[in-house]
Amino acid sequence: MTKIEISQSDKRIYEHVTLSNGLSCLLISDSETDKAAASVAVAVGQMQDELPGLAHLTEHMLFMGSERYPDENAHESYLAANGGHSNAYTDLELTCYYLDVQSSALDGALDRFSSFFYCPLLKESSIDKEINAVDSEHRNNTLADHWRIHQLARTVLGESSNHPYAMFGSGNRESLAAHGILKLRESVKAFYDQYYKAINMTLCIVGKQPIDELKAMAEKYFTSIPSGDASHKPRHVAAIQPNPLRLNMVPTSDSINLQLQWCMRETLSLYKTKPSRYLSHLIGHEGPGSLLAALRAKGWAQELGADDMSRCFREFTVFAIDIELTEQGLENVQGVVAMVYAYLSLLQEVPQYVHDELLATSDMQFRFLSKRPASDTASTLAAQMHLFPPQFCVSGPYKYFEFDPVLIEECRTSLTPENMLMIVASKDFAGSTDETDQWYGTQFKRVSFDADFLQNLNDPSKIKESFGDLHLPLLNDMLATNFELVQRSPAFIQKDCVPCCLLDSATCRLWYKPDTMFDMPKVNIMMFLRTPTAYACGPMHSVLASLWVELSREECNEFTYAASMAGLHCDFANTRGGVEIHLSGYNHKAINLLQRVVNVIQSLTDKLTDELFHRIVDKLRRQFLAFFVSQPYEQAIYAADLCLEDTKWEMTKRMEALEDVSPAELKHFSKELVSRFKLELLVHGNVSCEEATALSDIVLSEFTTKAPFHLPTNRVTELPTDCLYRLRNLNEDDENSCALAIFQMGPMDYRSNGTLSLLHHLLREPAFNQLRTEEQLGYIVHSSIKTSGDRVKSLMILVQGGSFDPVHMDGRIEHFLVTVRQQIVALSAEEFQTNVKSVCEGLREKNKSLGEESSKHWSAITSQRYDFRRLALIADEVEALSKLDVLRLFDRYLVAGSPNRRKLSVQVFGREHTDAFKLPPASTVECINDPRTFVGCQPLFPVQPLAEIKEFTISEKIDIE
Repeated sequence: MTKIEISQSDKRIYEHVTLSNGLSCLLISDSETDKAAASVAVAVGQMQDELPGLAHLTEHMLFMGSERYPDENAHESYLAANGGHSNAYTDLELTCYYLDVQSSALDGALDRFSSFFYCPLLKESSIDKEINAVDSEHRNNTLADHWRIHQLARTVLGESSNHPYAMFGSGNRESLAAHGILKLRESVKAFYDQYYKAINMTLCIVGKQPIDELKAMAEKYFTSIPSGDASHKPRHVAAIQPNPLRLNMVPTSDSINLQLQWCMRETLSLYKTKPSRYLSHLIGHEGPGSLLAALRAKGWAQELGADDMSRCFREFTVFAIDIELTEQGLENVQGVVAMVYAYLSLLQEVPQYVHDELLATSDMQFRFLSKRPASDTASTLAAQMHLFPPQFCVSGPYKYFEFDPVLIEECRTSLTPENMLMIVASKDFAGSTDETDQWYGTQFKRVSFDADFLQNLNDPSKIKESFGDLHLPLLNDMLATNFELVQRSPAFIQKDCVPCCLLDSATCRLWYKPDTMFDMPKVNIMMFLRTPTAYACGPMHSVLASLWVELSREECNEFTYAASMAGLHCDFANTRGGVEIHLSGYNHKAINLLQRVVNVIQSLTDKLTDELFHRIVDKLRRQFLAFFVSQPYEQAIYAADLCLEDTKWEMTKRMEALEDVSPAELKHFSKELVSRFKLELLVHGNVSCEEATALSDIVLSEFTTKAPFHLPTNRVTELPTDCLYRLRNLNEDDENSCALAIFQMGPMDYRSNGTLSLLHHLLREPAFNQLRTEEQLGYIVHSSIKTSGDRVKSLMILVQGGSFDPVHMDGRIEHFLVTVRQQIVALSAEEFQTNVKSVCEGLREKNKSLGEESSKHWSAITSQRYDFRRLALIADEVEALSKLDVLRLFDRYLVAGSPNRRKLSVQVFGREHTDAFKLPPASTVECINDPRTFVGCQPLFPVQPLAEIKEFTISEKIDIE
């Protein structure tokens, strides 16, 4: 039996087996899991396409029923009723299918799932429907720059040799339907028959059952998959031999990006040494002496990343460096590339200490690996089983087994100017391009490199003279070495205990909970500086807070990047209630990180130069501009919030404020922010009560803060009736439209929350099936429970697509509500109880990591509800619900004509549907012309009284000492 190398903290039982048909199977028995999961990964993908998008279409077709379960929705409806879901993705050399479901329903899920792979129907009648789904998916991605750059690079790298890498892998109606439905169905069947064999598959199953039971399920359901032989293996593809080339392309967004790509030898077989990982680690470093630090010092770049993992294939690897440029960087783009090569010249000999640090951090990361959701575990491991031997399928991506400088140098020497594809993306190139990509419509121009430029890049000595500040990273002083677990106080014996309040004053409320669940030497420190200064005072303050956050991130970057390499993470965020600062990682060095962060904040604007100020303003401006080319559904949700919340500032107002802001105002704002706030702090993890108090003292002692005169509140509009807000898609080139329907209900007690949760569960899968699968309204169909402010609940249904206008979409949402009510009425008592059980199990699902638990506690704290047991209490209410309770809620808030219905319909009209913008709405609908005027004319839900915290204070618990 193969022994699987797993993390020291992983208590699950693993076993690898090979089924009688040759299927490689990894079984994971987890006695504590609430969810079971399964995944099948097939070693075939876009590079095996005979038609562009064939592998992707085949993936879609496998969900459309099997001989064993002919109903197209049998698989999804079973999963939905049992608290599960499924999905799949098609990559260049891999297609991965996965699901999760409540543990008790695993057997039935595997029965349905396995039939995908030995008896799919692949019906001709489903082909056109799934072509529409593939086409809608592509149209949804057409204007996304990362998709455009990805396809353009593939096309250019592979076209000279007619390499399959150049294939348009996503597919659309044009690429798939040109040959006719009948022939396409034959192509799908031939593709399936050729590649969907056990010899090309891996299977991973995660369940609560013992290994023997999981093995019996695998044998029962998956041995029917045909074995296959060598003739069914995907064909080998040659390595790519590119020529040096520059592409100037016009992006859809206002960002300026430089991407450098090089083809190198395959690196998948080098998992023990990971030579390209050293290169990405060093090139992507952000500390002193790094490439990014030098580029920022010159004002040429905002961000940089190096990627050695996402383009690794069986026969070759594409190594990439992505740099977000400034306007100055664009003007000096050849200097940017020269600086890249100057840094590459430093990597001719990677020092031993670099390996030692990578070894230490990777071993530490793997030793204390947090548990992930079961579906993530199953899908990740099924894919990794194609890349690593069974014994290393878990540890392989993390661990460095050997140090091989020769292999590192072999990979580094592939990064030559003669092997370089250089893509520069800027709107400045509009009007100067001469080619258009067939699939995404990207405008671009090929530019040959100047011979002198290439020659200079090949002379490291010349380059180094120009960029003398570059050097390899210093020794990392943030590496933890003490992993002992602290002894817990008797007050925290129970595993499911909640945080307690150690301090409650006018300027600080300190919440503390030791790790009672995971036995990890880690801590999460979450800080909320509550103040109206950060957002509520107006658009200018919200912009100043955003600039403050960007400046804080950048000034802290000198040490936070090294900390992140050592498993310590820090981030800043401005919210409507104030500014949040989150630190997480190994508790041994967490206090050091916090002290450094606080020190930076204390003197944040002392080093603010005009150059730095203008660079972060430009960075924020481009982030704001990205909103104007965002997805229609994002615009719709933003517009809905403008109609519903009294302190939501329009993006145009924030843009105006950004143009007027000055360095002096930012300096004044920084002093104002830290001089008057109330600190709400959660310390959760492997620290003692005294250590938690010491952490809060670090913050309070550095800032002589006073309590704010008032704390911000986020009031919510009480909708008067059915309301309609229409707007044109902000991106004039986007053909997609969106219909968003929000059914407002208001603040809710636990029982009403439970009823809403059950109602949403009952309609979520039928909505997806009816509106997307059957009616093909769009690629994105989503439903969820929306919370406005902190407590006002609504049911939200959203559809986005390019085939229908949003007026039609909204009408189909209303029709769906009529049909789904009938479906709820028709549920048998047994079916209803199955759904009740599923919702309860979902609400009671155990946390899988310290971070997940911290996030739930933090939500209760930031909302000032302090209802740490909220989900469990809602589950208790759901257990007692009847079908009549659900129908009463439905009829009160969702049925058209109900006196209590308050619906907000937001309709975003894409390029293809502008004519429908002027269609007259129903006479009973109140039209919103200006959201801010509308909010000002409506009553607001009352501010909910703040929760009492007396029961959580230390005096109410047994003595901590």
